Amino acid sequence: MPMITRRGVGLLLTAIAVFFVASATRVGWLHLADAVLWGLLALSLIFPWAAVSGVRATRRIGVRRGGRRSVTPVEGDTVDVDVSLENPGAWPRYLLSGSYDSTLEAGDGQRHRFFFAMLPRRARITATRRVEVRRRGRHFLGSLTLECSGPFGMFRRRKRFEAPSNLLVYPRWVPMGRVGLLDLTQGVADGHNRSRAGGEIAGSRRYVFGDPMRQMHWRNSARTGRPAVKEFDARTDNAVVLALDVGMVRGKPGETTLDYGARIAASVSRAITGAGGDVSLMTGSATGAPTTNWAGMMRSLAMLEPSPDRSLGNALRQLVPGTRLLAAVWARDGVSVAALSALARRGCTVTAVVLDGFEPGDDGAQAVGMLRNAGIAAVSCHRGALEDAIAAIERAGASDHSGARHVRTAGVRADEVLAA
Repeated sequence: MPMITRRGVGLLLTAIAVFFVASATRVGWLHLADAVLWGLLALSLIFPWAAVSGVRATRRIGVRRGGRRSVTPVEGDTVDVDVSLENPGAWPRYLLSGSYDSTLEAGDGQRHRFFFAMLPRRARITATRRVEVRRRGRHFLGSLTLECSGPFGMFRRRKRFEAPSNLLVYPRWVPMGRVGLLDLTQGVADGHNRSRAGGEIAGSRRYVFGDPMRQMHWRNSARTGRPAVKEFDARTDNAVVLALDVGMVRGKPGETTLDYGARIAASVSRAITGAGGDVSLMTGSATGAPTTNWAGMMRSLAMLEPSPDRSLGNALRQLVPGTRLLAAVWARDGVSVAALSALARRGCTVTAVVLDGFEPGDDGAQAVGMLRNAGIAAVSCHRGALEDAIAAIERAGASDHSGARHVRTAGVRADEVLAA
């Protein structure tokens, strides 16, 4: 049933007052004016009811990329929100408007409105609104509300269509042919890469605190008198842990250290899984299971949210020697930088991307230098220069390895990155 508006209340009170004055004075033109006012009220009551009655509303979300529709939106894609009204009746409808809540443009939500001046009889019309999605994550579009308050705005009828929907937006990623930064720290011996896990034993090394006891090489330990652990052929060990910090997040929404870390992880995981490798995600808690499913990894990255109680530095200490790791850390996160250096000394294959420029005074040069001194291949990523950082990650180690200097840290050989 239509609801009366403030304007309608004012007109109703005016019509009542005119009625009493006309009745008391018996002036003809006052009776005429009173009849006109009551006629306007009746028309304003019937019009919204007839306009909204029977109309059906639907909404459809489409993603455009390169002029074509896509199913998997990423940051920067254009999203089409189509709102369709269908009139099954035998008479046209006029002055229909509607609205719905959406978080596509702002994380805190906005109210978006649409208007149809006329909806022909037995017809269906669609209004399309195009939105550029700038932030990853799960976005919500609320239920549709259709209303009519024409022609004079005295009464309003609303009809709610329960059609809430969610849209998951993936982080932006940059195509990579290879992850050269990881190649720098594998270590080469006898023509094969060495690791601490795999299927084929390739040799042994000295025991480092934290090595699993099941990998002890008892024969070599007895022969040398020093504890030794097995090394395996890394050709069967191509799993990489991607570590992101959700506890210490800096920057503005959409341009935070976590957003950049997610974009780097999306790009790197695409290259690794495309080459048949496994990736797993660490975000300051237990490490996820290795997977070759890039779409599943993208869903996990899209859903990442800041969590101050989850420290990446503490989580890194849980990794066992032999883990291949690529971490994205903030330039001034000394705890994580120290934890990465300790992992390298324990025998992990560690690479890092240092994120800077997210707060005044950020400078990644010092953190990059500390990591390289620990034998870790590291590059910097400045806010606004994601493509440059991805290019550095990709081309690292592309030159002849004979021109690179090798360093030895706690039994692990790593190629030092000479230039970011």
